[in-house]
Amino acid sequence: MAAYQLRQDELVVQEVMGIHREDGVYASVYPCNEFLNAAGIFHDFRTLVSNAGLDNFISDEPYQYAKLTVSVVQDFRFSSSSANPMVHYKIYNKTVDLPFDAFCAAIRVPQGGSLEKMKERPKPLMELYKEICQGRSFSEQDGKISSIHLPSIRYFAHFISRCVLAKKVSSKLSANDLAFIAAALGRGTTHSLGGLIAFRLAANRSRGGFCGGLIASRLLAFHGLEPHYSDFAFAIKRLNVAAMINHSFVSPGSNINYLPYIITLYKKSIIRTSKSIRTVELPAPLLFNLNGRGNLSITEGELDAYIMDHSRRTEEDDDEDRGDSGQHPDVAGFAHQSAGYDFGPSASSSAPQPDYGHASQDSARWSSFYGWD
Repeated sequence: MAAYQLRQDELVVQEVMGIHREDGVYASVYPCNEFLNAAGIFHDFRTLVSNAGLDNFISDEPYQYAKLTVSVVQDFRFSSSSANPMVHYKIYNKTVDLPFDAFCAAIRVPQGGSLEKMKERPKPLMELYKEICQGRSFSEQDGKISSIHLPSIRYFAHFISRCVLAKKVSSKLSANDLAFIAAALGRGTTHSLGGLIAFRLAANRSRGGFCGGLIASRLLAFHGLEPHYSDFAFAIKRLNVAAMINHSFVSPGSNINYLPYIITLYKKSIIRTSKSIRTVELPAPLLFNLNGRGNLSITEGELDAYIMDHSRRTEEDDDEDRGDSGQHPDVAGFAHQSAGYDFGPSASSSAPQPDYGHASQDSARWSSFYGWD
């Protein structure tokens, strides 16, 4: 908007911002289309993004800049209680007071809803956590993202944490994260999603490190500016195979052609609750697709039935292949298993990812790390 344009020649990098490396400054992490397609969750993920009103938010992936991020985050404040809500920050040395509605337009997020601070644990969001985590309570699991069952929802949670809410790490959910998940699942939220981002940015300056590079770059462009000549760009980071191994989303040894998804199941008895960590190779659309699901968690019986059915189908496919090729059964079986369980190095890239179209629908393979304990 012309009313908020700043002059490029007036930008100055203050001495306090004379950093020369990325220590203490953290870039926002973008989704990885290559991973999403290989895992068979691209379309479910994009549905969640669209339901949350974030289509425009992911419409481009600008470079992020270290000194720009520091300048925006270290002085960011949110005046939410005034009659005309405002955000306050700096673009390098230039102080900006921006109406909240313009801020939401600049960073491309919905603004509608309450601007009150989120209560620590609103009951509807705690119930939602139980629903996506096989009945486990938020307090029992300490809000762990790894307890979420469906891979599209779990990936979306990491995206919200690392890209939208500008957190340094993504291992545990807050009520703010759950509000975005609720919106993505069509449950609605009474809070402004743009307001939740503004509250988070205001809190970031006191939590160690500077996070929020994507939002800083969007604000820079909104004011009609280019990065300062002395600033430097971060390498693009994505939620790719390597990142998802670190998040315990897929097993160590995963690569883009072999993605064993880690899922934790719980079984209650009179004496105690035990857990079992299982893996299912992605893509597994019949087990995990959001469309038409009656619930948002996987039961032990559902998983076992899926494994039994797909094991039978895989054996039938192997028999057909042997008949066509004339291979000895033992040789063909060994070749099939080797192809399915490739423990080679993780293949990942931080460069912009190509769109591979609809994910393949190959039969899933699976294993179990442990039995019930």
